[in-house]
Amino acid sequence: SVLFILSDFMADGWGGALERLARRHDVVAVRLTDPRERTLPDAGLAALADPETGAWRWVDTSSAAVREHFARAGAAFDAEVERELSRRGADLLPLDTTEPYGEALVGFFRRRERRRARTAWPRAPGPSPSRDSRAREPRHAEFT
Repeated sequence: SVLFILSDFMADGWGGALERLARRHDVVAVRLTDPRERTLPDAGLAALADPETGAWRWVDTSSAAVREHFARAGAAFDAEVERELSRRGADLLPLDTTEPYGEALVGFFRRRERRRARTAWPRAPGPSPSRDSRAREPRHAEFT
């Protein structure tokens, strides 16, 4: 079965649970992001809180170096999430709030289908059985 997980993957500790799910299911991680969460605006001094520690500190957002550091940290985090999802056996479907999602969904599933076709085991020659013929086959061997 296909299991869709929608998350920002910002919390810690999700890797083990995702890996266990991927052992039994086809897992697609849907990650919705907003570019405004990835850029720090030039707004002068701003008080920012660390979500992990709760500590507050003043940051000069007018500094290009500060904004570049923020952008690099976000890109590094995104790359780590992608690596971790792949390592744990999940496909990533990134969606951006500023772009139409229809084309992204279609493109994702087309790429996924092509990848699966390349890695699929070769089928035996000849026609594939229809659903009806398989449904009538016995579930176990009959002994005489």
